[in-house]
Amino acid sequence: MSYVESALQVAELGHRSSQLPAPKSSFQATSIFAQVEAVRRGAGIGLLPNFMVARDSGFVPVLPHDFERQLPIWAVARPESLRSARVQAVIAALKEEVAARQDLLAA
Repeated sequence: MSYVESALQVAELGHRSSQLPAPKSSFQATSIFAQVEAVRRGAGIGLLPNFMVARDSGFVPVLPHDFERQLPIWAVARPESLRSARVQAVIAALKEEVAARQDLLAA
């Protein structure tokens, strides 16, 4: 499974940025939800976010100790918005949530 290369807005998600070889054939989608469902229904092996599949016994990790892909999480706001207490509170809550869920996000 992979993303449609021409539609990627996050280059790190493409095969060209991967340590894995490009597949001979693949299912491509612009939606991670479509990729999760394709793998769930037997379409093949997918590079899926751990937080979406870790608690689902229908998914089996492949190469769990030999391959790892970590991607940054970004919060983007206009510079003037970053002075807002509300925006600062949202960013702080996001950081807190990510820290609390490291077992799902970093595994």
